[in-house]
Amino acid sequence: MAAMKRIAMLAQELGLPAGELAQVEKGLAKYMLEKKKIAPAAHELAKVLGFEYANRETYVDFMHLTREEAVGLRSGAILHSLVHTNRDGTPLRVRVNGKCQTWVTRPTEFRLPVKYGLRTCLNITQKSSHDWYVA
Repeated sequence: MAAMKRIAMLAQELGLPAGELAQVEKGLAKYMLEKKKIAPAAHELAKVLGFEYANRETYVDFMHLTREEAVGLRSGAILHSLVHTNRDGTPLRVRVNGKCQTWVTRPTEFRLPVKYGLRTCLNITQKSSHDWYVA
């Protein structure tokens, strides 16, 4: 019980959602991937949650886009890339351009149309979903 209070306090200090443990973990992962300078409270929260906070791959596992998230996204939602960056070093941003397509005969597969820039359109599928997360 004391650990949960400590987790809630650290999450509040960092401005993370202080609800279920899964929400806190995902919020911390997003914080660690987006920030250049990490607050000491984030390192302490990572220790309490059992993360190896020096290892970036630990947080990438929590951030990838899942099929359920893709189906729930609506047109205009913003996604960030874990792999690709803009020239200034910020994560590449794409905007959802249509409805997520799923198949009854292939329940694990999906295709999410997105748009980048003025004209470039592409699809995020189950194969490339580990490179993207919801902003």
